Amino acid sequence: MAFINDVQDVLSVKSELDLFASTPMQTGIESGSLQTYRPVTSISNNGPIEFVVSGTSTEEYLDLARVYIHVKARLNVPTLDPATAQPTIGPVNNWLHSMFSQVDVFLNQKCKQSHLTSNLWYEDTPGHMNKYTDAHTGFTSRLKHTKDGQIVDLYGPLHCDLFNVDKLLLSGVEMSIKLQRSNNAFHLMGGSDAGIFEIVDAELHVRKVKISPSVILAHNQALAVATAKYPINRVDVKAITIPAGSQTKTMDNVYLGMLPKRCIIGFVNTTAFNGSVAENPFNFQHFDYSYLAFYLDSTPVPSKPFLCDFPNNQFIRAYNSLFEGCNINHADIGNSISRDSYAKGYALVVVDFTPDLCASSADHISQPRTGSLRIEVRFNNALTNSVTAVIFSEFSGNIDIDKNRNIVTDYSS
Repeated sequence: MAFINDVQDVLSVKSELDLFASTPMQTGIESGSLQTYRPVTSISNNGPIEFVVSGTSTEEYLDLARVYIHVKARLNVPTLDPATAQPTIGPVNNWLHSMFSQVDVFLNQKCKQSHLTSNLWYEDTPGHMNKYTDAHTGFTSRLKHTKDGQIVDLYGPLHCDLFNVDKLLLSGVEMSIKLQRSNNAFHLMGGSDAGIFEIVDAELHVRKVKISPSVILAHNQALAVATAKYPINRVDVKAITIPAGSQTKTMDNVYLGMLPKRCIIGFVNTTAFNGSVAENPFNFQHFDYSYLAFYLDSTPVPSKPFLCDFPNNQFIRAYNSLFEGCNINHADIGNSISRDSYAKGYALVVVDFTPDLCASSADHISQPRTGSLRIEVRFNNALTNSVTAVIFSEFSGNIDIDKNRNIVTDYSS
């Protein structure tokens, strides 16, 4: 028999030899169903779409991770003279979410605001993002679904901070959702703006589950002395314009006070960002920047700035930030962005500011920091047109619900 050091060695038995354990059985959730909610008002051409999910039942909780939007949309393009017809118009990528600019979620009339980040997802072709020809296979694939004024069926989850929480919402909490429409010039692209966009129908699908009486009783007893806690990953988006002719830009006080735990930055033509059917708003170009640095107060994070030479394909650290910053560099998870396509419309940079690189962790958070965030960028050549720096930032937050179903949001955690 091999020698065992009972002080240092930890003994174990392999799972293949565990022959007598039973599979755990959950009894807290008795049943569940996906329920459909109609808009509270008729759908107009440009107005918001609103839903109300009642919280009157004392036995049902709401599954926050399973809230879906179902949209039927149509794009009518007038028939043009073949001799003078211009290139057609169609949807941009991720059309279901691109047609909405913002979602407001109210819990018992307490607003939780977020930005929408399928569907109709057909990946834009690198290097051809502003083209409407067969060279842009993503655009032509989406176009097949909207040609001849046919109705397109779209279905997907709502990308809101609250709906990424893997917890059930207590009974007695009414949830209202307001979807604000995007400018048509933002979510449509092509050689003509003659298309008439229409949302024919919309539904909200929400999964509710019936909870066992013993669990409800235990929750009510706990609520008598504490609040129910819903940790959220709060998102904020800032857009900073860099004027034409600029070769350097220092973005002071991007955040002043509570600092984000992670930032993603990309550069896009200002006209595309504001909405132009001639341009793709998701064409994140590099504009031949040579230097990109982030400073928390006066400390650079990471310690070495991103130094790039795009004409000579020298941008590996910026490309690797997509994996390092999202903590998937050692995981068997991809993002469909190859090294070759990165410089052709996917030039995003991700920075994790947490001390233990835990921005993606669901197990713990790092102590929040306060101060100022400064971003500096330098371009090899003066910009020929105005560019917008889009900064997508994440913060840790918390939503508390007490026994009286009062809602308290805490964004300082």
